[in-house]
Amino acid sequence: MLGTAPLPPALKTLRLFNCGGWPRTVENLDVILQHKIVYCLYSKYPSLREVEMGECRWWREGARWSREIVYLEDLLS
Repeated sequence: MLGTAPLPPALKTLRLFNCGGWPRTVENLDVILQHKIVYCLYSKYPSLREVEMGECRWWREGARWSREIVYLEDLLS
């Protein structure tokens, strides 16, 4: 990450894009590690409802977080 910026306290959606050193496909990260990242963010931003990391999308419905893989090719077709 180059530099930092404050995030709004009522953050609802966070999209993390490919920067130097970020794996091209985050789904290669262990699902448990992704889950820990999402819960860490949620503990700091309780209004958070959606997190996108590369081609992975996490979203919250009630008390449960769900995960899906979103492929760019699928979005463009």
